[in-house]
This record gives sequence, C-alpha cells and structure tokens, in this order.
Amino acid sequence: MYRTRYLVGLLTLAVAAFGAWFLWGLLQNPEDQPGLSIRVEFRDARGLRVGADVRYRGVTVGSVRSVAITEDGTKAFVDLLIESGAAAQARVNSTFWVVSPRFSGLTTGATGLDTLVRDSYVAFLTPQELGSALRPGSLIGGAEGPPPDLDPDVLQPLHH
Repeated sequence: MYRTRYLVGLLTLAVAAFGAWFLWGLLQNPEDQPGLSIRVEFRDARGLRVGADVRYRGVTVGSVRSVAITEDGTKAFVDLLIESGAAAQARVNSTFWVVSPRFSGLTTGATGLDTLVRDSYVAFLTPQELGSALRPGSLIGGAEGPPPDLDPDVLQPLHH
C-alpha cells in the first residue's frame, strides 16, 4: 500500500517537474512563437508598454514584446510580434503609429480617447497598393500619427 502511494507521488512529482521545465523553455525562447517579429522606430513611444496590443483596422493582431530607447534618448525602438494570420497585412509601405490621447485642434478634435481607460497601443494600416512583404526582424520607421487621409468612418465598397 505504501509502495503504491510512493510511486504515485513520485510520478506526480516527475510530471510536475517536466511541465515546469517545458513552460520555462517556452518563456525563454520568444523567437519560437509563431508570427512575424519586427522592430518599429518611433520618435516618442507615448506610454507604450510591453504586452500592449498591435491592431490592424481595430482588430488585435499582435502584441508589443519590448520597448527601449536609444542611449541619447532621441528614439524609441518597439519590438512587435504580429500573429501569423495577420502577418500578410504588414507590408513595407504600412504605416505604424502609437495610439494615445491627442487633441489635434478645434477643427479635427481629439483622437485616441479609448486609451484614456486602457493602455496605449500600436496601430498600423496598409494602403490598397500592397508593397512587398516584411521579413522577420525588419526595421520600420514609425509615424507620429495616423495617415492624414485616414477616415475611419468611410469603408471601402464591398466587391462580390
């Protein structure tokens, strides 16, 4: 009877140790995660944090892996991981920007108000003329705001 309990306990301990080792390995190798890993250079990261969303047309398609500034403090480098299914939307001519609360003026109003209750996030948009696909590890220059011709209330016509 005691021998059976001892073996069951030993087996449980071995399975738990293997599970912990496996999870540790997953956490130590973020490059093994599926998706497109790119780096975006911004002049200002505006409160961006690790784990923040990356959104394409309002849909979360990835996350921020790291945020770092240069030694002279003039630039911020943000590492992004875009999910495999949305990686085809990120192109060389895509525009990446940090969404945070901004007041543009009396005529254009305020943008990014959803980040008053949530963290800032990175958004990107790809024009209809698709550029070449991004390679893993690409360095992209980020914009200070959304493209000037972006009107979120206007949708493209549906083609059947």
